[in-house]
Amino acid sequence: MLGVAREPFNPDRVKAPREEPLFGSPGKDAPLTVSQLTGMIKRALAALPVRLCVAGEVSNFTQSPNGHLYFTLKDEGSCVDCVMWRSDVARMKFRLSDGLAVLAFGQVDVYEPRGRYQLYVNRLLPQGKGELELAFRQLHEKLSKLGWFDAGRKRPIPRIPRTIGVVTSRTGAAIRDILRTLSLRWPVARVVVIDTRVQGEGSAEAIASAIGRMNRHAAALGGIDVMIVGRGGGSLEDLWSFNTEIVARAILDSAIPIVSGVGHEVDTTIADLVADLRAATPTAAAQAVVSDRREIANHLDDSFRVLFGAVRRKLSELSQRVAACSRSEMFRRPASMLRVRRQQLDELAGRLVAGERELLHRANRAVGELARRLGAQHPRAMLLARWRRVESAVSRMRWALGKITIACERLLSDRAAALRRISPVAGPGQRVETLERQLAAYDPRAVLRRGYSMTTIKSTGELLTRPEQVRLGERLVTELSAGRVESDVADAAGAPPATRRVRRGAAATDEPGLFNHGATDGEERQG
Repeated sequence: MLGVAREPFNPDRVKAPREEPLFGSPGKDAPLTVSQLTGMIKRALAALPVRLCVAGEVSNFTQSPNGHLYFTLKDEGSCVDCVMWRSDVARMKFRLSDGLAVLAFGQVDVYEPRGRYQLYVNRLLPQGKGELELAFRQLHEKLSKLGWFDAGRKRPIPRIPRTIGVVTSRTGAAIRDILRTLSLRWPVARVVVIDTRVQGEGSAEAIASAIGRMNRHAAALGGIDVMIVGRGGGSLEDLWSFNTEIVARAILDSAIPIVSGVGHEVDTTIADLVADLRAATPTAAAQAVVSDRREIANHLDDSFRVLFGAVRRKLSELSQRVAACSRSEMFRRPASMLRVRRQQLDELAGRLVAGERELLHRANRAVGELARRLGAQHPRAMLLARWRRVESAVSRMRWALGKITIACERLLSDRAAALRRISPVAGPGQRVETLERQLAAYDPRAVLRRGYSMTTIKSTGELLTRPEQVRLGERLVTELSAGRVESDVADAAGAPPATRRVRRGAAATDEPGLFNHGATDGEERQG
């Protein structure tokens, strides 16, 4: 009801009618009570037909925890509150919802505590389509959204099952068709039948229970490979048990693959859509779970012929190969073949040894070349080469300095003679004497004659100026005014024991001016 709390109708709360006229009043001046007015309206509504059929659209639909339905039935001009008790709701095949156009069958009465009249509905039918058709569409839409019809969740049916379970009625024609088909097509299969009701009140629960029992006792029965669930043909009302959600859920939860065979070929139920395989009829279901023994026998015969032919061809091929092998040289004279192979083996062994020697010779030459190149890069070899170059340079320098000294002496003599010839101050003899004195002043021998000496290292010709230039055992040459003295170094303070220091850019020569002024620590004494 709109704006009014709905309460279940209680007939005991309806008061008995009073003995007074239908539209009369208790007195001219006495007012009516609310209860009196309600009772009058109730008695007035009693004149309506006992069973009414009202068409309208459902709105404000609610369902109480007790299962009673409360809704409003309206059209373009008015509306009426409706109540449907739980006992009547249980007989409905479809789900009520707002906006659904229905035909409501029932009677009108007054709910006195609220003072409102209500339509007490005992049956509802959808307008424009049948009740069962609407219920089928509603359940199909619901289960499709849940994915119960998806092909991905359906399991394959075994090709040759050993044990087949059947859930149907023992008294129907379907079980006879199934058993006859199984015995004709595959008589070795074991069949387990669970008898159950397949139509009428409570049949849906019975079918779901039978499917569950088949799954629970499958292990005790030796294993069930596949299950057939179905019945023969009938009207939509007769097949309605297979259009219920409880049967669909039982098929969905079954651990055994299920083949559904309900009704005739044109009949399609919810159970057919949920099952792993749909068969048009119970007989087709039996044909789907087993193969025809004649077809299998023919297939075995064909396979045997193919296999036998393949074996014969293989044997013929192998026989030809054996004959060819028996004609070969290996079988007729195996010793000669062995001698040939042995000779080839010796030749290959000789080639292998020669190849190894050649590889070893190449490796030795490569190692020698690498050793030579490495030796050339050794610090000692590089130092020796540099030392030889230095000795060569010193020798060339000594020769050049001697040659230059002789040339200078000749040039000085020539210039002195020329000066003596052209000097206007003194005679030629006086000029020559002057030049000789100047030349003698620059003569290093004159320094030596004054008591000084000049010491060089014999091996290098280097002028000795520092004690660290020599090492133990070095040969020294000391130039004196009257000759020279050679000596060996027995003690050299500060000199390295095994290295020789070479002063770059300096060499010992006989050129005047390259001498020591006084004795040094590394110099040998005269005498």
